[in-house]
Amino acid sequence: MTHRGWVSITPGRLYYGGHITPGDLHAHYAAQLLIGPELVLRDAAGKTCQLPAAFIPANTPHAIVSGTSTGLLALIDPAQTGVPGKGGARDGGLRDSGLTGSGLSDSGLRDSGLTGSGLTDSRLRDGGTRGGGLGDGGGQSRGVLPSGGHPGAGQPSGGHSAASWAVDLDPPTRFDLPTLAALVDDLTQAPRGGRHPAFVAALGVIASTLPAPVRLAAVARAVHLSESRLAHLFTEELGLPFRPYVLWERLRVALTSAAQGASLITAAHEAGFSDAAHLTRTVRRMMGDTPSALATGVRWLPFPPQG
Repeated sequence: MTHRGWVSITPGRLYYGGHITPGDLHAHYAAQLLIGPELVLRDAAGKTCQLPAAFIPANTPHAIVSGTSTGLLALIDPAQTGVPGKGGARDGGLRDSGLTGSGLSDSGLRDSGLTGSGLTDSRLRDGGTRGGGLGDGGGQSRGVLPSGGHPGAGQPSGGHSAASWAVDLDPPTRFDLPTLAALVDDLTQAPRGGRHPAFVAALGVIASTLPAPVRLAAVARAVHLSESRLAHLFTEELGLPFRPYVLWERLRVALTSAAQGASLITAAHEAGFSDAAHLTRTVRRMMGDTPSALATGVRWLPFPPQG
């Protein structure tokens, strides 16, 4: 079987490497980092920019005018700690997922291809240059390009302008999962270090509870912590609040099951979604595509990367 690329999913993030196809104007909850030598993007005002590396604000309409045969793409939950400009996005991907929370935004614009939306960053707004940049094993980050300054008349403001999505970094020497994961870790300033034993135990409780409902109070009791302490541990240890973590775990279970050949109905039930339509609606709103498009025709890799 010929794969168009590889995919890996971990709570708060979906990683993809391979062929990135053109896509119509669309928007969705998850943030997006795009890297590829031939990428041309368009914003809602119709302005196009060739951007070999782009960081697009969450819920921001965008289109991929020209894709690339070799690219990297990361969809990132803007509720993650360290994602600048997330504003009120905390737990936002849970609305209409049937799993509690607020704030999914889907403008109803059609998405085609394995594309997405992105993150907003005060370093990137209006082509600003504040702060550090992205880095990975393939090259030294040089920060963010000015790339156009403040938007002019008829151009979207802030992170909605295609010119403001530009990120200045040396092209990676490898288009693999470790490289992309390192880039996103640097971008979000992901927590590093050893895990608290109660946090590790909580992850096990959640895994054993799915596909049933997962409640913070029940998990806290199981690991002998207060709800507030456990909630703090999730943000401290993982950089992602408790409820978004559980939703991403459900998505991981469902997409992995679908990738292994299960029907959408089976994948939905194994992850705790009410039916295939519920799963499809949640995946499209979170990631801008259908479960079938994300799960088929790609090689699924375990996370963390092995080897």
